[in-house]
Amino acid sequence: MEYIFLSLKVILIIAIGIGVHLLLQRLANRLHQRQILPHSLLLPVKGFMKWILVIFVFLLVLQQLGISISRVVGALSAVLVLVAVGFVAFWSILTNILSTFLLVTFSPFRIGDTIEIRDPEKEKGTIGKVADLNIFFTTLIDTSSETDDSAKIRVPNSLFFQRIVICHAGKDTKSLKKAINEPD
Repeated sequence: MEYIFLSLKVILIIAIGIGVHLLLQRLANRLHQRQILPHSLLLPVKGFMKWILVIFVFLLVLQQLGISISRVVGALSAVLVLVAVGFVAFWSILTNILSTFLLVTFSPFRIGDTIEIRDPEKEKGTIGKVADLNIFFTTLIDTSSETDDSAKIRVPNSLFFQRIVICHAGKDTKSLKKAINEPD
């Protein structure tokens, strides 16, 4: 008997949800006919109202089944945060892979070229000789230091599409740094 009563409650909630949905659709159509709601917004408003109502009815049904709404909302929030973090990480990886493809295709510089990566807001940039290009990074060797040590600079490939890149083919980094630091 308890299951029949619970089933009737769930069916009643769904029926009321369908009724409210039909009323909201009729309201949106009337607002459109009276030119209060423009045609370009009619479908998005109807879709938004439908999904909000579906979520609300779903949560009410879960509550009738004995499932805590606060736990469901907490679990959904956690899942959404994980998806957002994963999306950002995946987007970063995808951006670097696509940038590598574009760098190889259009080859604005080659291995062995000396390049300068400059921020548009700054006069000086990072200068180095291109040593390697892989799927995520381009490795530059900074040979401009006075010692024999050469520093390796790993630049994400997506940065080449966000900064100014100047290719100084055939020039070494020491003479370039001197020319930039000591103008005529």
